Amino acid sequence: MLGKGNNPEDATKLFNKALERLQSQQFDDAERYFDLSLYYELRPVTFFERAKLRLLRLCPTQTVLKDVEEGLKLCAASNEHSNVYCDLLSLKTNVIEPLIAAEERTLAEKEQRKAIIRGLAVAGKYEEVLEITELTQCITDLKQFSLPAIRMKVQEPHNGGISSRFGGIPDVPPNFKWPLVDCEEVVPLEFLCQLDLVEIAKIWPDSGLPSSGLLSFFADASEFGFGGDPSAWQVFYFEKKGILERAQPPSPSPIRAEFAAVTFPACSVEFEYLITLPEVYSEAMRKIITGDEERERYEELISGWQGDAHDTPTHQIFGHPQAIQEDVFIECNDQIEVFNPKFQERFRKPSEDLLDPVNEWLLLLQIASDEEANFLWGDSGKLYFCIRRGDLAARNFAGVVLVGQCF
Repeated sequence: MLGKGNNPEDATKLFNKALERLQSQQFDDAERYFDLSLYYELRPVTFFERAKLRLLRLCPTQTVLKDVEEGLKLCAASNEHSNVYCDLLSLKTNVIEPLIAAEERTLAEKEQRKAIIRGLAVAGKYEEVLEITELTQCITDLKQFSLPAIRMKVQEPHNGGISSRFGGIPDVPPNFKWPLVDCEEVVPLEFLCQLDLVEIAKIWPDSGLPSSGLLSFFADASEFGFGGDPSAWQVFYFEKKGILERAQPPSPSPIRAEFAAVTFPACSVEFEYLITLPEVYSEAMRKIITGDEERERYEELISGWQGDAHDTPTHQIFGHPQAIQEDVFIECNDQIEVFNPKFQERFRKPSEDLLDPVNEWLLLLQIASDEEANFLWGDSGKLYFCIRRGDLAARNFAGVVLVGQCF
C-alpha cells in the first residue's frame, strides 16, 4: 500500500538501508530509515522489522504492538503477505502479549504495595513501612522526618460565600487596594486563592495559623516572572472576616489584557489532613538515601505514603514541599540575598547565629499546575509560598517569599 510519499522504489532503498544499519547495530539510524520507508510505502514487512527493532530498543510494548497490528491489517488486505502475516502473528502471540501481561501483573503488584503502604501511613506505622520497603538499614527513624500538612483538591464550581477557594474575585476589607507589580506599566497581580482559617482550624487546630480570618494570595503567576522581585507577589491576612466584601477588580493592564476575566475560574477546595515525608533529593534525604536501588525503594514509599506529586496536582498547606528542582528553602535564602535593597525592611536576612538557616523556613502554601483550576506555571510547575517560623508566629505575612519551579 502506497504511503504519503507514493514512491515504492525509494521505500525499498530506505528499507535496505535500515536493514544494513540494523546489522551494524546503528539502531537510531535503522529506525529512522524504517520510518522513511513507511512514509513512501506501507509494507507489512517494514512494520514487522521496525517492531523487532523497537523490542531491542526496549520501547514501550504498546508502541511495538501498534506496529504489529498495522502490519496485520495490511496482510489482511492482501494475500501476498502470508509469510509476513505468520511472522507478525507469532511475534504478537509469543512475545508481545506475554510482555503486556507481565507488565500488567507488575503494575497490579505495585498498586497493591502502594495501597498497603498507604494503609500503614494512615495508621502511623513508620517501622512497618520501612520494613516493607527494605529501607531499615539506611533509615532508622522515619517519624523524625515527617511533617503534618493539609492537601487541597479542586472542587468545581465554587458555591459562593466567603470561604476557601481558588480563583474568582477575592473577599477583601473596604478600601482594599489591589496589589500591583512594581514596574513602569500598571500590572495587577493575579488573585490565586483565599483560605478560610476557620475551616483549616477545624481539621488541624494546632497548625500554627491563626484560628480565624482569611489568608489571600496574589502573584504575577501566569507570567512566571516573579523570581527575585518581591513586588510580584503579596499575601494578605484579613483578621475580621465579618467586614469583608467582594473586591472590585482593577482595570485590565494594556500588556495583560487577559486580566479582565481575573484569569482563573472560581473553584471550591476540599481539605485532607495527612503526614508528609521529604522528597528523595531533598536536603533532608540527600545524604541518607545514596544508592540508586535505595532511591527507587524510597520513591515507592513516598508514592504510596502521600501519592505521586507528578501524576496528581498537589496543592498543600505546610508539610514538605514537592520540589521539582533544587531545595525550595535554599532557594528562598538565595532570593533574599538578591532582593532590591528597598525591600530590606520587609525581608530580613537570616540571623548569623542560626545553626541551620534552611530549616527556619516553612511551606505556607504550595499551588501546583492544575487543569481543573486553569493553573499553568511555566512547564507544569509549582508555586511555593514560604514563611519563616518567626514571621508566622508574629503574623507577619508580608515576609512570605515566593519560589517557582517547573520542568
